[in-house]
Amino acid sequence: MKLNEFRKKITEQLLPVSQEDAGFEADCLLADTIGCNNSLLPALAKQELDPKDEQTVNEKVLRRLNGEPLQYILGEWEFFGLPFAVGNGVLIPRPETEQLVESVLEHLQNKTNPQVLDLCAGSGCIGITLAHERPDASVTLLEKSEQAFAYLQKNIEKNKANNTTAILGDLFTGASRFSGKFDVIVSNPPYIKTKEIATLQREVRQEPSMALDGGEDGLIFYRAIAEQYASLLKEDGFLAVEIGEEQGEAVSAIFGQVFSRVSVFRDYSGHDRMVSAQF
Repeated sequence: MKLNEFRKKITEQLLPVSQEDAGFEADCLLADTIGCNNSLLPALAKQELDPKDEQTVNEKVLRRLNGEPLQYILGEWEFFGLPFAVGNGVLIPRPETEQLVESVLEHLQNKTNPQVLDLCAGSGCIGITLAHERPDASVTLLEKSEQAFAYLQKNIEKNKANNTTAILGDLFTGASRFSGKFDVIVSNPPYIKTKEIATLQREVRQEPSMALDGGEDGLIFYRAIAEQYASLLKEDGFLAVEIGEEQGEAVSAIFGQVFSRVSVFRDYSGHDRMVSAQF
């Protein structure tokens, strides 16, 4: 079957789960299988597809129809222009988190050799990106899950982030292991209420609950960060966290007990998405 005909077929198959993204996801699965960039597919439209590749793509489509996230099937996803290995056991990097990285980079513009701590690091997309954008920085990444930590280590190697240090440890008990102070502490912690986990999209529920569950009110990680990690910030330090779209006021109140300057920032969709704090 010609590639364009096969693409049309699998796009139609993907519609129930992918909807308006079906064409994009079909391209991703095809390009991943035949080993090319999505942008090259139009040039190959009339080319006959190898039957083995057809079978491989069909298997991937079936996985997608069964609710597996596209990013897990591909095994890699881009964040801030960098490749990150992802799969079962690690949170998928999301575009809105790039705004968190941008805010930290803006704060660091006039600082040299900054010390950065990334809490609940997951795949490492935040900390590794900061390390890539600021080669003079020293970035420490803390992650509790052994599964996620394996991806974190892989992504450090993949992106040659030699100015990073990965630590396997728990945010709730890990503050005492740090003796120095940081210019920036950044985190995208779990922030979904426990009772809401079961109501999430099927694909999101495939991601590790450890990376999603923020406790009964979704705020337990923010309390721990304020209570245990504020003392690790330098006097002119900067704390930045991602939040759920309805958590701006609550997280601001938590940080306001420790910091004098607290700000809420919205994402490109107009939803509260980040809180920053300074002394």
